[in-house]
Amino acid sequence: MDLESQESIQVVDDYLMRYERGMVEDYFLAKAEEFTNTARESDFFTACGETGLMPYTTEFFPLNYQNVFEINPIRVRDNQINLASASSSREFFLTAFSLKENEISDPVPLDDMVLVLKLQDEKTASEDQPFSMQDYYRYLAGQSLQLDLQTYIMDAEKLEDNFNSTFYQYIMVK
Repeated sequence: MDLESQESIQVVDDYLMRYERGMVEDYFLAKAEEFTNTARESDFFTACGETGLMPYTTEFFPLNYQNVFEINPIRVRDNQINLASASSSREFFLTAFSLKENEISDPVPLDDMVLVLKLQDEKTASEDQPFSMQDYYRYLAGQSLQLDLQTYIMDAEKLEDNFNSTFYQYIMVK
């Protein structure tokens, strides 16, 4: 096998990603842990420069697990990398929303990436935004009450099945 050819490299890459994915993930988690230690000792951006890694900045995003509200998805500025699956990652949200300002997180695996997060700034939603959490909570409360009422009314112990007799009495009159 010629390890200089692109074909051979692709065969090895395919094998590793199919059969040794855990080993690959462990390797990159260890590398991310090294980066985290370096960043905590010096500075996040300095550590990026020393290790040749590219830092990315996200847009501000709300606590919106699994994109329940269709607002502000988790997005990197200029869409340089795709973080769409972060909205379904419990570990991502727990890590991101437990950071204090300028704190550096432990590595967070996400799809085929390992993220190290740093909280640079926090922002609360402005009152003039078209989406209001209070409106959404009212909607959820209404939905819950409606479901409770339906369940109460349609309880099998409270219903009597008179469909056939009523059908033949009023619809199929002879």
